[in-house]
Amino acid sequence: MSEKKLNQKIKELRAEAQSLRMQLEGLETAKDRLERENEELFTANVHLDERIEELEDANSHLVWQIDRAARDDGAAGPGAGAGIAEDLNPALVMRFFGGQKTPNVTMCLRIVRSLLPDRIEIADSAWRSAKELDADFQNHRILLNLLSRLAIDYLDRIRSGQDPHGVFTSAEYAAHESDTTMSTAKLQQQRIFVWKGRSRPMEKHLKIGVDNNSKHMLRLYFEVLPGESRILIGYCGRHLGISGV
Repeated sequence: MSEKKLNQKIKELRAEAQSLRMQLEGLETAKDRLERENEELFTANVHLDERIEELEDANSHLVWQIDRAARDDGAAGPGAGAGIAEDLNPALVMRFFGGQKTPNVTMCLRIVRSLLPDRIEIADSAWRSAKELDADFQNHRILLNLLSRLAIDYLDRIRSGQDPHGVFTSAEYAAHESDTTMSTAKLQQQRIFVWKGRSRPMEKHLKIGVDNNSKHMLRLYFEVLPGESRILIGYCGRHLGISGV
């Protein structure tokens, strides 16, 4: 190849290299722009999630107030716990406790025990059963709602001599176990819990979920302590055994 042709080839290669550099710079500029736009979209999405959470909390608060008013309708007046009903709004409680969005079962028990020490007692068996479900259970808002209604509305009616029927729906509460379940010694024993050295059979229980999925299902057994007008929670965990299962 002659020197003239070689120089021409070098010139063409340099021009091609320059063109490629310009294309590369253009791509890098476009990449930077897309990364900035992605960051802006991510920030906007975070703000949107925060706004959604605020609206959900506001809605939860309104539902709580409506539900509370409906349960108090026709009652003689607010019980001793009415003044703190607001404090047990599940959304507000979770925001207060370190902003934790997903408290575990144990924390839910601690919350209600801390806020209502004159109304709630919790047996060791309840703490143990709660701990076993902590890693799985996700319906904490529902649990806090049921706990607060148990400690305030249900107990207020008991203390005032009223029928607590109506505080919970049939899907949320059962006053007794089935005869077949309680006629089986092993299953009956599962529903006996120890408090202050005394064995206490419990059949009354609150219910969350029916799909046998530990993420959504929980059973809470309790009784009203005779002469003390307080709720004793004996169990708060996975579904106990039943007849035929």
